[in-house]
Amino acid sequence: MTSNNYLHLNNVVIQNFLSFEGPITFDFNKHHGLILVYGENKNIKIAEDEDNHGAFRIKNGCGKTALLIDSILFGLFGKTEKNINKPNIINRKAKNNCLVTIDFNINNNHYIIENGITPTYTKLIKNGEDITKSSIKLTQKYIEQEVLKTSYLILKNTHFLSVSDANDIFKLSKWEKREFIEHLFNLKKFGEVWRAAKADANRIEKELDKLYITSSNTAASIEEFRKQEQSFDQNRKDKIKQLKEELNNKKSDMSKLDIDSTNLVNNIEKCKKIIDNLKSKLDEKYKFKNDCEHKIHHLNLTIKNTNKHIEKYSMVLNNICEDCYSNIDTLLDITSNKQLIIDNQKELEQLKLKLEEATSEINEYESKLLKYDNKLIEYNEQLKIIEKNIIQHNFLNDSIIKINNEINKVKNEKSEFQNLIISYENTLNDIRSKTQNKEKILKHLNFLIFMFSEEGIKKYLVSLFIMKLNDRIQYYLNRLGAEYSISVDNEFNFTFLTMNGEAQFENFSSGERRRIVVSTLFGIKDILKLQGKLDCNVNCFDEILDANIDDYAFYQLIEIIKEMDKTSFLTSHREFHDEISVDGLIKLEKFGTNTTIIKDTQVDICQN
Repeated sequence: MTSNNYLHLNNVVIQNFLSFEGPITFDFNKHHGLILVYGENKNIKIAEDEDNHGAFRIKNGCGKTALLIDSILFGLFGKTEKNINKPNIINRKAKNNCLVTIDFNINNNHYIIENGITPTYTKLIKNGEDITKSSIKLTQKYIEQEVLKTSYLILKNTHFLSVSDANDIFKLSKWEKREFIEHLFNLKKFGEVWRAAKADANRIEKELDKLYITSSNTAASIEEFRKQEQSFDQNRKDKIKQLKEELNNKKSDMSKLDIDSTNLVNNIEKCKKIIDNLKSKLDEKYKFKNDCEHKIHHLNLTIKNTNKHIEKYSMVLNNICEDCYSNIDTLLDITSNKQLIIDNQKELEQLKLKLEEATSEINEYESKLLKYDNKLIEYNEQLKIIEKNIIQHNFLNDSIIKINNEINKVKNEKSEFQNLIISYENTLNDIRSKTQNKEKILKHLNFLIFMFSEEGIKKYLVSLFIMKLNDRIQYYLNRLGAEYSISVDNEFNFTFLTMNGEAQFENFSSGERRRIVVSTLFGIKDILKLQGKLDCNVNCFDEILDANIDDYAFYQLIEIIKEMDKTSFLTSHREFHDEISVDGLIKLEKFGTNTTIIKDTQVDICQN
């Protein structure tokens, strides 16, 4: 099966990580084929080789697992193969600034993950963009669910295999076996679905009991409300009749009111114009009268002064001769002054006549003005009455509107009990609908509970996977030359069958146990791969060729690994490059607290 996710590891950079001080960059793209990783720990006392009587170094604890398994798992998931406590991951000499940076591609995207301790942080970069989340936990969850789309255990058991992991499989408790089966066969969701469905079913059963009781009580309430609603309609009719009588009275009162002010306003405007015109004429007549009076006064004064002048010289004129009279008259201007008096008197008479006419006209205008002033007052009083009528009319009209609204309100009014009936009927329908829906859901949930129970489809799928697992384990046992068989049941119990009957795992020799362990690991790897979880360009096999494995099994394991057609790193205590053909060598050396890579080459060392 082709994987939907292909993880291509490019390189990993480690600094102050376990026994590596660094920074050290390990390039996965540089290697291909089968690469042997071995090492030497110079911190452990030299022992004597029994055959050669020479000195040799112990090869444990030199950093092979740390370089090729722990660094990858820590870089991707923030934890090592053995889940070492983080303070113990920091290089003992450095004591801080532990950092693993892993560079990889997956699904056409380029990622870089940094996992550090002291300071502790996780950083995620996608295609050059920092997409780190708000916390280490959220970032790691995003990496597993959205980037890798697989778990730590899946990747570890498909591409980074350790013999010690398989040994643990034979020591699992019953509960641990069930968990392992769910994880191995990707059935964890079945248990989650079963538990969720069971919890939902229990909850819905309780909800249904409450709905049945509520439905019965609601139906009884509806019946009671209907009995009390019968008298409401008559009361509403009586109230409408009373309101209509009041409405007719208001309309009658309103029809009696005169509210048309159009003619009156026109009359007031006409009257004002006439008054303005009369006032204008009066102003002219008063001005003319004043002018006449002023002229009359001036003429009277002139006549008076002239008479005084004539009287002053009249004694003289009366006592002189006629000859002298003419001269003196000319000198004193007596005759001309007399004529002036006559002329002034004529003019005075004319002015008095004009004054009388003006006075008469003024009296006439004032009489008219008074008349129109009174009319204007009368008109304004009538207008005030109309304005009051309009106010009363508007008040009555508002009252009529309110009464009509009240009538409509009463007509549309539903009794309290009618509303309750409608509400309770809607509630009852809703309850019945909910009841039906929940009964359907409960039916479906019960079906799910059975299907996802231990006796349902899960059992069938486990049987199929176990059958396939047994086939794959037996396949690898046969490839490794085993003369016995293994049967795994649905509860992940192992049965070992030999020519002499059943046996326990502890009854086998160390070499046979190694065959069983490796076959089990490879069988599990195949099952996980068949599920298309995740594929990777790199495999790491930790010490699977060590400890009491015979030559036949040894060479068969090498062939099996080569058949995987991937870059495969073998960590081993055995320097078997002189026994078989490998594609590359990596040699590590540990001295003090630091491990260094003293050889990293891709060459053909030996040809068989």
